[in-house]
Amino acid sequence: MLICTGHHYVADAVLDDEDIDDDLHSQISINTIRQYTDDDHNSFNIHAPLEDYYLSIPIEFKHSDGRVIHDNYNYMRGSLTSHNFYQSIAQYCNMYDIIPTQCRVFAKMILGYIASIESVGYDDLIEYADDFTQFGLKHRTDKVTHHGYQRYYPRFIEQYRSLGSSVDDGENHRSHHSINNDSVDRRDDSNRYAMLEIGIARGKSLLLWLDYFPHAFIYGIDKDIDSIGDRYQIIKADQSNMEELKSIFNHSNNNNNTSVIQHDDLFFLIIDDGSHIPEHQINTFDYLFNQVLDYGGCYIIEDIETSYWTKESVYGHPTRYGYHHNKSIIELFKHLIDDINAECLTNMNKDLQDEVIDNRISLKTRQLISTITFGHNCIIIMKKTQFEMKYNNRRYRYTHNL
Repeated sequence: MLICTGHHYVADAVLDDEDIDDDLHSQISINTIRQYTDDDHNSFNIHAPLEDYYLSIPIEFKHSDGRVIHDNYNYMRGSLTSHNFYQSIAQYCNMYDIIPTQCRVFAKMILGYIASIESVGYDDLIEYADDFTQFGLKHRTDKVTHHGYQRYYPRFIEQYRSLGSSVDDGENHRSHHSINNDSVDRRDDSNRYAMLEIGIARGKSLLLWLDYFPHAFIYGIDKDIDSIGDRYQIIKADQSNMEELKSIFNHSNNNNNTSVIQHDDLFFLIIDDGSHIPEHQINTFDYLFNQVLDYGGCYIIEDIETSYWTKESVYGHPTRYGYHHNKSIIELFKHLIDDINAECLTNMNKDLQDEVIDNRISLKTRQLISTITFGHNCIIIMKKTQFEMKYNNRRYRYTHNL
C-alpha cells in the first residue's frame, strides 16, 4: 500500500480492516483489496518519487449492476481522505458500490517500479549523481528513474554539451564532424546545433535535454503532440509511416512551414524512444543515421526489450518476437558488428553478410557506423567522423591469412 508523504511515497503493510474510516461501509476491506492485487509483500519502505505515469494507469471496476467503469488512482485520490493505496481503493469501492477487477495490474506495476528504484538505492543514486542523473531526477524522466540510462549516456554525449557555447569556437567540431563546413558559418550559435528525440509523451525527457544541452535546439517527433517553444519544437508525425517521417526533413517545403525541421546537417544526437517496434526502429535508424545525423554524431535506440517479447502489444502494435527472433533489432545489430570489421571479410563472407542483413539496413548506412555499444535496454551507435571515413574500403594487409 502507498502512503503519500509530500513528494515521496512510503509503502507499509496494513492488514487490518480497522484502518478503514468507521463511517465507511466495510463490505470491501483492505484484506479484500489485497486479494485482488495479489500482493504478498508484508512490509517495505521506499523513498523514491513515484512516476505520475503509474498514478494515471486506469483501474477497472465493476458496478453492482454489471456496468464496468474505469478510473485512475491519481483521480480517485483527490476525493478521498486517505493516501494509503489499499485504504483508498476500499473507500472508493464502498462509496460507489463497486468491485475492483484489475487492481492487480496497477499494484504490480507500482511494486515493479519500487523494486527497480530500491534495487540500485535511491540515496546512492542522488549522492553520486552527475549532471545527466541530476537533471533526469529533477524532471522525473524514466530514463533515470527506471531504465538507468545514466550508466551509459554521459560517456557518449557529454562531449556535445559545449557545442554552441561561447567557450566552443567550433573549429574542432567543424574539422571532424560537420558535413558542410560552409553552412556552419552562416548560422548563429543559437541554431547551429540540434538534437532530435522521437517519442516525447509527457515531455519529461524534453526538459532533461533543455537543461543538459543549454546551447542546443531540441527537436522532437511524436504521433500525438505538436508544439513549439523556446529552443524546442515538437512535430506531430507517426514513426511507423516512413514517408511521413521523411517529409519532416523535406527542405523543399516553405521555410515557414512548422511541420518541417529546418536544420540541415548539424544534428549531433538522435534518440529513438518512439514506438519500440523493431521494424520501426530499424527503418528509422537506416534513414536518420544516414541522412540526418552529423558525422561524429551519436544515435541511441531505446527500449529494445520488445525484441524479446512474444505476446501482448505496445502502442497498438503486436509484439511477436522473442529470443534470437529473425526480426529482432538486437540480432540485426549483432550482425552489423561484422560490418565494422568489413576489411577482414572475404568476398564470400561479405556476400553472406549482405544476405543476413537482407537490405534491412542500406550499405551506405552500414559503412557509416563507427562503433556499436549494447547497454541494458538500449543500443548506442556512433557515426564515423569524416576522418574515419578514410579507413573505408582499404585493402586488408593480412588477406593471405583469411
